[in-house]
Amino acid sequence: MRSWAAVFAAVFGVLVFRNRFLFTTPLYELGDSGANSIIIGQAKHFGLLVGNYSRQGFSHPGPAYFYLQAAGEAGFHDLLGLVPTPWNGQLLAIYAMNAALLTVIAFIMASHFRAGWAILLLAGLIAWHPGILTDAWMPFVYVLSFLLLLVASASVAAGRAEHLWAVALSGGLLIHGHVVFLLFVPVVAGCALAWLRYRHGFDRRAWAIAAGVFAVFLIPLALNTFLHWPGEFGKYFGYGSSDSAGSHSVTSSLGYVLWYWWPFATPVIAGVFVVTAIAVATAFVREPFVRAGLCLCGLVTLLLAFYAYAGIDDLSHPYMGYFYWSVPIFMLAAPLAWLAERLPAPRYHAPLLATVLVLALVPGVRSGVGDNYPSVPQTLHALKTHAAGHPLVIEIADPYIGPEVTGLLYWAHRDGFRACLRDPKWRFIATADFICTPTEVAEGVVISRWEAAKDSLPRPGEIARTGTSAFVAAPAKGNT
Repeated sequence: MRSWAAVFAAVFGVLVFRNRFLFTTPLYELGDSGANSIIIGQAKHFGLLVGNYSRQGFSHPGPAYFYLQAAGEAGFHDLLGLVPTPWNGQLLAIYAMNAALLTVIAFIMASHFRAGWAILLLAGLIAWHPGILTDAWMPFVYVLSFLLLLVASASVAAGRAEHLWAVALSGGLLIHGHVVFLLFVPVVAGCALAWLRYRHGFDRRAWAIAAGVFAVFLIPLALNTFLHWPGEFGKYFGYGSSDSAGSHSVTSSLGYVLWYWWPFATPVIAGVFVVTAIAVATAFVREPFVRAGLCLCGLVTLLLAFYAYAGIDDLSHPYMGYFYWSVPIFMLAAPLAWLAERLPAPRYHAPLLATVLVLALVPGVRSGVGDNYPSVPQTLHALKTHAAGHPLVIEIADPYIGPEVTGLLYWAHRDGFRACLRDPKWRFIATADFICTPTEVAEGVVISRWEAAKDSLPRPGEIARTGTSAFVAAPAKGNT
């Protein structure tokens, strides 16, 4: 247990140290993060039963990730006052979660290899995409959860029933995160569990613990479905049968998958490389954990190709498959850890110290301060003064809601005044809580949000500007 704590403390400590500006620099949520803060506010009052919004007009299945971020906001900001804004507290919670996930992944791998270099190999490979550790955008957040699913499932398939709880934990997190994991998790975990049951028998205690862990994640999904029948599942089936879902060519779907291996290669070259790598690794590696993991990686690759073919609406958006980065990471880390068995066993926690050094030097482990808008307090003050005690009714003058508006809704809520959106079509992003009621529309002060180019001149009636959003007193022409 001390070793687990040491690894977690080292990884979390270096992430916090590299991003120590969080304790002094106020950050404000924009775009998807602003929308997430709205539901995190619901989680702080234990009222959240669904996940983040999808641009397809529904919410993803579950709230687990947002209860974790709510705990970070409540603890680091509200209770301890260690950070200047709630968003900073949410980021620290993401770092803590990622450090914990990486710790579990490393220890499961280390249980199969005596050398103990797993943590260093994982950190080195993840460093190619450091956003996996430090970015709060949900496509990045899923990566370590999916890597844990792969590692734990491979371990279970190799006969380690004691790691069933980790399969349940990672699978539970993932099905809360994105609707597509309702496909991936049962298939990947189901194959591993079936192989364990067939080859290694039944460990009642391990299965009972895993069932208990997974049941915790099922509770909010069941509650939401029961209270709001059929919940979000009816929308999922509706999207799956619509013209928006998939219908791409096989070639373009395979090219989408292969991008994660070799972004700048042609699909043919990348495909030959991937197939050859999987075939050679599977043929030469005899270690059960590695072989099981490679087989699962092949299965995930096929599933992603199917998802690209039949489920993704626009293949120009690679972020919907960022979780697949876990496959190249596993396929490099696991065989290398197996080969490291030939090396002398490390002493004095050498792998952990080397891991800290890697994370301390990789530039991307320090998050960018892209959401640092010093003008936010002034913007809020100007809008609050303009509203003069009335609700602030926001109209969207452009086709898109704009990156600052979702943040503004909750910034205003925290600042003690009411801001809401006039058009109910934005309910799927802002939730019903921030759609104006008829009374608020009648009694409120209407402003419009316009796209503001950098250094552009103020518009007539402009009240305030934050980032790329300008707020003007006159309603948009043609809006009602």
